[in-house]
Amino acid sequence: LQVRADALPLAIYDGCIDTTGEGRGGVSSAVYLEGLVDAIRTAESFHEVQRAEQYRRAAIRMARFVVQLRFRPEEAYYIRSPDDVIGGVRNTPIDPTLRIDHVQHALAGLMGLAGLLPPAGGAEAAGEPTVPADR
Repeated sequence: LQVRADALPLAIYDGCIDTTGEGRGGVSSAVYLEGLVDAIRTAESFHEVQRAEQYRRAAIRMARFVVQLRFRPEEAYYIRSPDDVIGGVRNTPIDPTLRIDHVQHALAGLMGLAGLLPPAGGAEAAGEPTVPADR
């Protein structure tokens, strides 16, 4: 179940996938993002425009959450060797555990979604639909 900001005390969890029923999620959302990217492609291949757009909106919110899991320089002040964690993907917003597969799933999902979005300043910026009308 995808978490919505209006149902949370903290907006940081908006877009995540809550796999525990606790109203928050973690890096497992990146795995679901990978699947959602494939669902968008499948819906487009069957010319299901509405379904593809619904999935795309959910994926964009999910991507926002996943990007927030990335360690940034200003968040690594307590790490002995900050350069070793910057760019890594933590387990949850409050659990800084790092694993290499966290990065793999995040990158695969984010890159897959990026390939399905129009370039910045393209059709979407002009107010045109993100899925061609003939699909």
